[in-house]
Amino acid sequence: MSVTTTRSGADGATEVEVPHRDLPEGIRPQDDEPGMRTALDRPARLVEGPA
Repeated sequence: MSVTTTRSGADGATEVEVPHRDLPEGIRPQDDEPGMRTALDRPARLVEGPA
């Protein structure tokens, strides 16, 4: 599996792109994406505070 992280400015915020390539057998893209979103939401809450 290969993961590349790209950050860019977007309207006063930071946009993060984390495409995954060559997922291991048995991991479906539709299962992988929500897990990555959750992983990124946690540190974002620490920096930004609660919504």
